[in-house]
Amino acid sequence: MGASLHYKNWFTIESTFFIQWTSDSIHWSSGPGGIWRPENVGEAFYFGVDSKIRDEIPLSSGPFSTFGISLSYQYLLSYLLSYGYTWADEKRIPYMPMHTLGISLDLSWKTGSILLSGHYEGLRFANTANITELAPYFLLNVNVNQQIGKNLTAFAVVRNLLNTSYESFDDYPMPGITITLGLRFNIEPKMKEKK
Repeated sequence: MGASLHYKNWFTIESTFFIQWTSDSIHWSSGPGGIWRPENVGEAFYFGVDSKIRDEIPLSSGPFSTFGISLSYQYLLSYLLSYGYTWADEKRIPYMPMHTLGISLDLSWKTGSILLSGHYEGLRFANTANITELAPYFLLNVNVNQQIGKNLTAFAVVRNLLNTSYESFDDYPMPGITITLGLRFNIEPKMKEKK
């Protein structure tokens, strides 16, 4: 069940409430020897709220054309109802955080843009017994695009700007700060009209 509110072309709020029950929920997990395999965790129940708000402000003076800000939040409560667990045990599905938060700021001009985005994931569990915990983490990324001529765009992407130490999966450390530089060439072939 969802609802959305739009004001003109620059303000949007969306929120969705969801419930899901699964009888054969499949999740990837690390087994003996660190080998990843799909596992049927059986019966699972999820419910939560996913909300987003976006505000885009047109700028009439200066070199910039628009300024945008976006916020997103997801609350997810999961229950593992297999392996003899019941509602009272409150066992969570592995790798599914209860809280996920996103924020982004973007500034655009006639020939380019810059986007600063942050992503937070709360506490997660790495196994069905909820013994192994993965710490919450926050990532900050920057993406810059600048058009050079008609068909060429230069870009720079900096991921994990704060050099955060974190794991997406148990015993699998993710990279620190990374920088990607590149050029994007766009070709738009002209199609002949059929007579």
